[in-house]
Amino acid sequence: RTLVSFRTSRSPGRRKPGRSRTRASVIPPGPATSSRADERDVQANVAALRFARRGEIDALSQKLARQAGAIAAHCVRCRINEPAGEGVS
Repeated sequence: RTLVSFRTSRSPGRRKPGRSRTRASVIPPGPATSSRADERDVQANVAALRFARRGEIDALSQKLARQAGAIAAHCVRCRINEPAGEGVS
Protein backbone atom coordinates (compact mmCIF):
# COMPACT_ATOMS: atom_id res chain seq x y z
CA ARG A 1 0.00 0.00 0.00
CA THR A 2 1.47 3.35 -1.05
CA LEU A 3 0.74 6.56 0.80
CA VAL A 4 0.49 9.68 -1.32
CA SER A 5 0.99 13.07 0.22
CA PHE A 6 -1.91 15.52 -0.14
CA ARG A 7 0.42 18.09 -1.70
CA THR A 8 1.84 15.72 -4.31
CA SER A 9 -1.59 14.51 -5.42
CA ARG A 10 -2.50 17.97 -6.76
CA SER A 11 -0.82 20.22 -9.22
CA PRO A 12 1.59 22.71 -7.63
CA GLY A 13 -0.06 25.96 -6.68
CA ARG A 14 -3.61 24.62 -6.48
CA ARG A 15 -5.22 24.75 -3.09
CA LYS A 16 -8.39 23.28 -1.78
CA PRO A 17 -11.04 26.04 -1.81
CA GLY A 18 -11.89 27.57 1.53
CA ARG A 19 -8.63 26.67 3.23
CA SER A 20 -5.80 28.99 4.06
CA ARG A 21 -2.23 28.09 3.19
CA THR A 22 -1.30 27.73 6.86
CA ARG A 23 -3.68 26.65 9.52
CA ALA A 24 -4.20 29.01 12.39
CA SER A 25 -3.35 27.61 15.76
CA VAL A 26 -6.33 27.06 17.96
CA ILE A 27 -6.25 29.35 20.97
CA PRO A 28 -8.87 28.74 23.60
CA PRO A 29 -10.89 31.85 24.39
CA GLY A 30 -9.87 33.66 27.53
CA PRO A 31 -12.14 35.13 30.14
CA ALA A 32 -14.41 37.90 28.88
CA THR A 33 -13.08 40.38 31.42
CA SER A 34 -9.79 40.74 33.18
CA SER A 35 -9.52 41.49 36.82
CA ARG A 36 -7.25 43.90 38.65
CA ALA A 37 -5.23 40.91 39.81
CA ASP A 38 -4.66 39.91 36.16
CA GLU A 39 -3.51 43.43 35.33
CA ARG A 40 -1.19 43.39 38.36
CA ASP A 41 0.29 40.07 37.19
CA VAL A 42 0.85 41.44 33.68
CA GLN A 43 2.52 44.58 35.01
CA ALA A 44 4.72 42.49 37.32
CA ASN A 45 5.78 40.31 34.38
CA VAL A 46 6.56 43.38 32.25
CA ALA A 47 8.63 44.86 35.08
CA ALA A 48 10.54 41.59 35.52
CA LEU A 49 11.26 41.36 31.79
CA ARG A 50 12.32 45.01 31.65
CA PHE A 51 14.69 44.43 34.59
CA ALA A 52 16.12 41.24 33.09
CA ARG A 53 16.70 42.89 29.69
CA ARG A 54 17.75 46.33 30.95
CA GLY A 55 21.26 46.01 29.46
CA GLU A 56 19.89 45.26 26.00
CA ILE A 57 17.27 48.01 26.31
CA ASP A 58 19.93 50.56 27.32
CA ALA A 59 22.24 49.51 24.47
CA LEU A 60 19.43 49.80 21.92
CA SER A 61 18.38 53.19 23.32
CA GLN A 62 21.94 54.48 22.95
CA LYS A 63 22.16 53.08 19.42
CA LEU A 64 18.92 54.81 18.43
CA ALA A 65 20.14 58.09 19.93
CA ARG A 66 23.40 57.83 17.95
CA GLN A 67 21.50 57.07 14.75
CA ALA A 68 19.14 60.02 15.30
CA GLY A 69 22.17 62.29 15.81
CA ALA A 70 23.84 60.97 12.66
CA ILE A 71 20.64 61.49 10.64
CA ALA A 72 20.28 65.04 11.95
CA ALA A 73 23.93 65.82 11.09
CA HIS A 74 23.44 64.38 7.60
CA CYS A 75 20.34 66.52 7.08
CA VAL A 76 22.30 69.64 8.13
CA ARG A 77 25.20 68.76 5.79
CA CYS A 78 22.88 68.08 2.85
CA ARG A 79 20.52 70.95 3.69
CA ILE A 80 17.56 68.61 3.87
CA ASN A 81 14.26 69.88 5.31
CA GLU A 82 15.14 73.55 4.83
CA PRO A 83 12.31 75.92 3.94
CA ALA A 84 11.97 76.53 0.18
CA GLY A 85 14.27 79.22 -1.19
CA GLU A 86 16.96 78.96 1.50
CA GLY A 87 18.97 76.16 -0.10
CA VAL A 88 22.07 76.53 -2.24
CA SER A 89 21.25 77.47 -5.82
